Amino acid sequence: MLQNWKKDTYPIEFPNILSDGKFYFTTDTGVRYEVGFGRKIHDRLFFQINFNVLGDDYEDNTYGSTNKGEQYKVMATIVKIVSTHLEHIGLVHGYEFSGEFKPGNENQETSIRTKLFYRYATHFFDNSWNVWLSGNVVKVRRSGIQTEEEIKNLNLTGGLSQLNFLATKSTPKVYFSPREGIFSISGDSFPENARTFYNRIIVWWKDYLNAIDDPKSSTFSSDLTLRFEMNYINSTSTKYLLELMTLLADKHKGGLGAHIIWQYPKEDEDLMEMGLDFKQRLKLPFDVVESTEDILIAGTEKTPILELSLSKKYIRIEGNSFPPNAYEFYSFLLNWVKGKGKTLLTSEWKIELKLEIFNTSTSRTLMHIFAEMEEVSTSDNPITIDFYFADEEGREEVEEMIEPLEGLNFNLILKEQN
Repeated sequence: MLQNWKKDTYPIEFPNILSDGKFYFTTDTGVRYEVGFGRKIHDRLFFQINFNVLGDDYEDNTYGSTNKGEQYKVMATIVKIVSTHLEHIGLVHGYEFSGEFKPGNENQETSIRTKLFYRYATHFFDNSWNVWLSGNVVKVRRSGIQTEEEIKNLNLTGGLSQLNFLATKSTPKVYFSPREGIFSISGDSFPENARTFYNRIIVWWKDYLNAIDDPKSSTFSSDLTLRFEMNYINSTSTKYLLELMTLLADKHKGGLGAHIIWQYPKEDEDLMEMGLDFKQRLKLPFDVVESTEDILIAGTEKTPILELSLSKKYIRIEGNSFPPNAYEFYSFLLNWVKGKGKTLLTSEWKIELKLEIFNTSTSRTLMHIFAEMEEVSTSDNPITIDFYFADEEGREEVEEMIEPLEGLNFNLILKEQN
């Protein structure tokens, strides 16, 4: 759920009641901070992070510590406090944080303190959370939890929220998003109780397929692709996967444009034959394709060239990156780094990032990829990344992005202008 937090922090004074009390810490220069959590009115499991400097010296300038060079350690400590709060509460829907502006910078859209917390939050919270900037507010929301406004819109339109289950050791990742047109199941499937796990998915799938029959519905779709990228499936899971496909095939008979992609690991004949068997049973377009280790994805106006080559020991990301769903776009690279990459990545690899324009979702996803690489990067086996930038503003943006990553070597390189 959360990334391991290895940053240096100040000693924390914990309250007697962790859920509602105040946390305190004091910096090396004697500045004392108070951190509390206020519950939101519309959702009691949504918290506002309240952050204050104590003492008369800072009554009119709560930004005092930043000028003393302690801001990174201060933010790392606040994130550690958030971690403690989350571990104690357990079920939290989300957090919000808004930092004070440095005197003279009040006209800026986002304060330095807010930007710094955002950078640390994207490194700390994993992909079961959504983290984004909205003006001068960092918003952190557990995936699948909707805002009050979204719930209101959902009730008005009759739409369906996305279905997002993270992968475990025995269950696959499930990501069904009507808004983005993404419907994918990937990973291993041998749950202790397959019926319980898959029934939730089947119920959602039935509701969605019924909704898209109505052209007036906000969820109406004229075409739909269901993608499977499985590594292992037990016999019980097979029954429920076939049921999901059959439901789609029935809608295809009624005129829905539907397509299934079954992707199996290289040289895995069992999963290949399983896909071919499904294809023979179902009367709809069905592709059975083999996964390959060397991957080259062509770039578009919104997505970069993405290259992974084991033979050349080379990773390249080049171009614009603002896809509708950055996590889905980069998922194969993230999964590779988390899996086989942990044993294959060495200092011999050449890793190049030549991004022109990239959105915050891309930045957050790349931070997760870098964090996984950081776990195998050591003094004896340093992982080096060449990160190209176009101008000084681009350099500052890259430096802010990678600052929390201390275990990787970054070469910041000015791109040659044509």
